[in-house]
Amino acid sequence: MNTTSYKICGGGLLVAAAIFATPANAATFDLNLFHVTPTDAGEGDIFSIDNLDFGKDDEIFFRGVGIINGGSETVLSKIDTTGISTVLSRADGVTSIGQVRANESGEVVFNGGIVQPDRPVNGLSILRNGARETLVLDQITQFGDPPQTVRFAVGDLDADGNAVFQARKQSNQTAIFAETPDGIVELLSVGDPFPGLVGQTIIAVGQPSVNDAGDIAVSALASSGASAILEVKDGVVSNRFDTSQPAPLPSSPMFAGIGTPDLNNTGAVALFATLQGDTPTGISSGGPPSGIFLEHGGLAEAIIARGDIAPDAGGLLIDGLFDITLNDENDVGFLARLSDGSTAAYFASEGNVDLIVKDGDQISGFGDTFTIQDFGFNPGGAIDLNDASQIALSVRFDGGRSGFILATAEVDRTTPVPLPAGLLLLIGGIAILGLSRRYFT
Repeated sequence: MNTTSYKICGGGLLVAAAIFATPANAATFDLNLFHVTPTDAGEGDIFSIDNLDFGKDDEIFFRGVGIINGGSETVLSKIDTTGISTVLSRADGVTSIGQVRANESGEVVFNGGIVQPDRPVNGLSILRNGARETLVLDQITQFGDPPQTVRFAVGDLDADGNAVFQARKQSNQTAIFAETPDGIVELLSVGDPFPGLVGQTIIAVGQPSVNDAGDIAVSALASSGASAILEVKDGVVSNRFDTSQPAPLPSSPMFAGIGTPDLNNTGAVALFATLQGDTPTGISSGGPPSGIFLEHGGLAEAIIARGDIAPDAGGLLIDGLFDITLNDENDVGFLARLSDGSTAAYFASEGNVDLIVKDGDQISGFGDTFTIQDFGFNPGGAIDLNDASQIALSVRFDGGRSGFILATAEVDRTTPVPLPAGLLLLIGGIAILGLSRRYFT
């Protein structure tokens, strides 16, 4: 089990340190309490925080609830070294905020309510050059040939601010769309032939992930029950990873289902997957085995699996895994539910999985000491990771206050760490279907 060295900081000041013996290449963390919501919120204050994502210059965009004009509103907010601020509110045509995704140019895509003359309508918006643009209005905006209205859009952004998104068509088929210089194009859809699986069709697609080059990864389910990560690269859809592969774990269980991927600029994909087999030993909550995996260059690496001993958690086991995030160093951040029902944040890098913080840990800052109750108000968008190996965490403290913790990982990348035998697996991916260029379940 890895043992992590901590330097705990609050409000930028070192307040405590505990150094333990660490294995080679284990990460250490500087933990900074970046923001705490006020006890008595006033005009302009943000008192609820979740769905965060790094933007440019280490800005963190997130969904907040604040006091605006004397009332409570859901707002798009950001936090940086100058403090916390509201970016968009009802006055900017926004009535609610869903998932938030930002790129390194400071552009943001989010779904939520959009003010219309007669009533608010859900849709997809993009923040560009400080102004909001409407990309999709549910059951109003039309795409495709023949044109169909779409709804329930949720997406991601490439480096140029082009959106790629999942939406349900008027025909009730879910599809993946992308912005191009010629407008919105459909890349793949339920009902299309399934790449790499002869005679199969796509019956479901998940939320896409796009990197700076415009390459896309998306989970998909086939009519046979198989699932895969599909990739759109240079106008070609390919099956880069599917459930016909054995997992790189002891006893080589077969994959059963594949979740939403996170694609980085090196072409690596981090993903959650379920496995065939019985509930892991020691897990009382039932359910199938599962794990987090990193696939790159035809090789898959197991990061951690359900039933594993949770690092630095007193012998507790990993019971659930969620909120996976990947950077260009191929570091992986994630949240885990432990076998006693508590939650913890972890960082995987250079062959190690290291604890960042967990429920019950304390952190000091802003003249007080706070005890972590859990991460965010619900799983989904409570952790993000940038290329400087900084981890942003949305946390809720005992007493009802919430805040941001910014953890900076210090990692030795000079000493090669050989992967244990059996953790690598050659994966075949065959380009099948040509589509127009351009442009997690």
